[in-house]
Amino acid sequence: MGRIYFLFGTMYVMKSSIPLIVLSMLFPSYALDVDSFRNPDRSCRPETWFHLIGGNVSKEGMSADLDAIAQAGISGIHLFHGRSDFGAWPEVKKQIPCLSEDWDDLIRFVADCCEERGLVFKMQNCPGWSMSGGPWIAPSNAMRNLTYSRMDIIGGSPVAVELPIPRMPLPEVKISDEDRDYRDLFVLAFPTPECDEILLPAPEMVSERVEAGKFVRRRYRFPRPVTVNSVEIPNPHILSKRWAYDIGATVWVSAVYRDGKYLKTLVQSPVPNGCWQDNVPFTVSMGSDVRFEPTDTWDVEINCRHPLTVPYIRFHAGLRNHNWEGKAGWVLRGIRSCENLFCGYSEKKCINGDKVLDVTDRFFGGKLKWTPPEGRWTVLRIGHVNNGTKNGPAPPEATGWECNKMDPRGIDLHFSRYIGRLAKGPLAGGKLKGFIVDSWECRRQTWTENLERDFRELRGYDFRKKLPAVFGWVIDSPAKTDAFLRDWRQTLGELIEKNYYARMADIARENGLSAQYEAAFGDVLTGDILSFWKHCDTPMTEFWFPRAEEGVGQDDFKPILPCASSAHIYGKRRVSAEAFTTTRLKWSEDLKRLKACGNHAFARGVTHLVFHTYTHNPQVGWKKPGTSFGTRIGSPFIRGQAWWRHMPEFTAWAARCCTMLEGGKPANDILWFLGEDVDHKPNERSPFPHGYKYDYINRDALLSRITVTNGLFTTPDGTFWKVLWVPPSYRTPEVQAKLQEFAAAGGRVVYGRRTT
Repeated sequence: MGRIYFLFGTMYVMKSSIPLIVLSMLFPSYALDVDSFRNPDRSCRPETWFHLIGGNVSKEGMSADLDAIAQAGISGIHLFHGRSDFGAWPEVKKQIPCLSEDWDDLIRFVADCCEERGLVFKMQNCPGWSMSGGPWIAPSNAMRNLTYSRMDIIGGSPVAVELPIPRMPLPEVKISDEDRDYRDLFVLAFPTPECDEILLPAPEMVSERVEAGKFVRRRYRFPRPVTVNSVEIPNPHILSKRWAYDIGATVWVSAVYRDGKYLKTLVQSPVPNGCWQDNVPFTVSMGSDVRFEPTDTWDVEINCRHPLTVPYIRFHAGLRNHNWEGKAGWVLRGIRSCENLFCGYSEKKCINGDKVLDVTDRFFGGKLKWTPPEGRWTVLRIGHVNNGTKNGPAPPEATGWECNKMDPRGIDLHFSRYIGRLAKGPLAGGKLKGFIVDSWECRRQTWTENLERDFRELRGYDFRKKLPAVFGWVIDSPAKTDAFLRDWRQTLGELIEKNYYARMADIARENGLSAQYEAAFGDVLTGDILSFWKHCDTPMTEFWFPRAEEGVGQDDFKPILPCASSAHIYGKRRVSAEAFTTTRLKWSEDLKRLKACGNHAFARGVTHLVFHTYTHNPQVGWKKPGTSFGTRIGSPFIRGQAWWRHMPEFTAWAARCCTMLEGGKPANDILWFLGEDVDHKPNERSPFPHGYKYDYINRDALLSRITVTNGLFTTPDGTFWKVLWVPPSYRTPEVQAKLQEFAAAGGRVVYGRRTT
């Protein structure tokens, strides 16, 4: 039905009123009169992002910009303030620093001008476009990550050793020790697993075979025979940058014998899908129980359906959990694609969970004073640090650490110093209507002050002695380790949803503002890919221009379906989209090609457009077309464009499409249950369900939003689906009981094979 609405909407733009009449005959419940379609409500008209660039601003230019925006039929602006990479621009009389008194006056002027022209005024929630930070955030209130150092000791007698300051895993970005702000947490000790204490000698690469840039085979030779239990290869973002989210690669690791005449393949594993902010290696584990003799020669092969870059391969004697970096939430990476590859294992190579000791009370002033039992022991000093990310790209004077996303005190402080200060000062009286949270671009967070308490309350047990699993060790068995890490990443996601996204929505309502969120979970962050959008007023996705079969222009790079599905299952009328973002700016963009790209987005679930981007031009009466957002970023919706005079027709088309798409209920056939694995998002080009429209559904909505009525899976607002499809995945008893309840009530629950 959604596609029919859209096609009719397009036909009506071509001056035909018949399709609307036909629509009302075919779908009597679709209440829309011809006049409403011919003259859409202003709320259906597109909005635009509005970027200030450094101190290059002026009130004269602002008035001209906002006049042009209003005359083009755009209904409002989302104001962002980014940095300038080129300093002061020509003909700009005065640079106005962000956050200064002059800047406050300028923002007040923008709001007043918007009010005079009937434009809705919203702002990005921080300087720059990501995420929520500024100079008011101290390292102690920033995003924090776990870190550790290791020391091996011999037991049986008292030891008094200074444990090194933790540096592993490597920090997200290089910052000073003062900014890193290291804080101690725990000291754990466990009997060193077999082979874990062995440091392999450096191998020599003796041969390399490359085919078509998509296949690499390397042979390495050690100075002596060795046993390898783990191999690190580059992450998906490094392996094939444009295709990190859909890597399509496989890795083989083989032991080589008889002068290269016999290969014993020890592991063959798909490389899991990653994300564009993936910056940690991918660990391949030889967890198989296949027996093999040490050898001095090893082969590693990687093939990919996309061009490959393989800058390094590292071998380790110790056993590490397969894909532990993704399972522990250090990065968003596919989980289910790597399961069942690490079934056989040797208990001697794993940590015995019963023998993990908490010796924190023996640690004073950097020194461990302890008498360990007999044997070889591994000691981990565990702490946490500032993860080093800042809001950006913002003007230098408005740049600072990203606030803690797992503690409400983080966003409370941030809001009070930026949007809250403006709403109560220069923008008092309701001039500001709402704020936006752009897509998540500040990497990940793995620690916060109350995490130990929160984990215990949410999961029902203590995690302290299981923390080595977060750094890659296998505790007891792969299955038990993976079960804990599923709880771990689920907890991290829930704390961010509760203490950042839900809290921010509460703050918005307390201040009379609307909240609008772009993608986070399943895009860069591990967690529920649907539920965080339920907290905001308007779920927002994005699509890029031009459409392409690869890279940023293809459907699965920034998928629309998770956002649209969330809106459908949680009863949100609008699916907004940052529209026509590009990194291929050529100044040859035209409205016809933009419209075709927009058509595709509407058909996929978007209902409302927000242009990326209008760039403020402080110059009046100067050279056309003016300025762009960057040297190659953003489709230039600006008053100097040659086709700007045609914008009223373009915005009217977008408004009519919005009117049609938001005038009824979404009508899709199938609900696709995502399971409870806290995994990567599905591939939006998945072959099943082929030929049917579908929405995703998560655990939260399955348990709280769906009932079976007359055989249909129905939400409280009346949206319904005919089939619930449940692919193989981990399911809790609570979810399994709900599925049985649906089936007993007459719902069609189909258990099917997995699709990727």
